[in-house]
Amino acid sequence: MKAEDMTLATQTALLWDHPFFGVLLLQLKKVDATDDPRIETMATGGRTWFLQGMHD
Repeated sequence: MKAEDMTLATQTALLWDHPFFGVLLLQLKKVDATDDPRIETMATGGRTWFLQGMHD
């Protein structure tokens, strides 16, 4: 399963299980942070969701 598919599945599950947090997550801009050595898996800056491995 690709990273983008796993991210979408996680967002969907969060929306169903915890709608408040799911809506907040949907408002974040997704940014590929594969080239950023400071981010090992993922991070958020409050408005941006930095993800590793978005383009496998």
